[in-house]
Amino acid sequence: QAEIRSIAAEIAELTHASLSPSDFYEGFLPRLCVAMGASAAAVWGSPSQGQPQLVANHNLPNALLSENSPSEAHSRVLACVVAEGQPILVPPCTVKVDADRPRNPLEDALIIVPVRVEDDVDYVVEVVHRPSGGPAAQRGYLRFVAQMADLMADYLRRQALRELSDLRAHVQCTEQWFMRLAQRPSFNARATVTAEA
Repeated sequence: QAEIRSIAAEIAELTHASLSPSDFYEGFLPRLCVAMGASAAAVWGSPSQGQPQLVANHNLPNALLSENSPSEAHSRVLACVVAEGQPILVPPCTVKVDADRPRNPLEDALIIVPVRVEDDVDYVVEVVHRPSGGPAAQRGYLRFVAQMADLMADYLRRQALRELSDLRAHVQCTEQWFMRLAQRPSFNARATVTAEA
């Protein structure tokens, strides 16, 4: 329990750090796996816009992948989770499920959590986990991944604000440059301002 709390605190720290998305995921996914004793984890992007695309992964099995897209069987699982919009634990392929439910292609369970940065499901966090413990333990795993997905959403919101702030600063700098350029009457003076810019 203490180790899990420590790892969760580390993930919370990552969400407040000024990291690039690739650096964030490089820290986020392995820690998520260690905290849960999971074998693999991934983040899929733009699931509500059509075919999800792999954003980042840590040891994701080949059975779930087709290059940077999900495999056909896996795509059906992700689409079902996105449509329902709720965190879900998908049982291993050895467990019988309703005929209308897509089947997990793995012998491990999948914990899949849709992530909303704004209104739509923008991302999906997925963890490949050995089926262990009873229903209470499974609900605990699901709840933990959902909490970590919320932290990821916080990071993405902060990252969007950082990018907006950088863009605003760039626009202001460009406006100042044009103002300085407009105030220079001679070609040589304008050339000097251009070189400085």
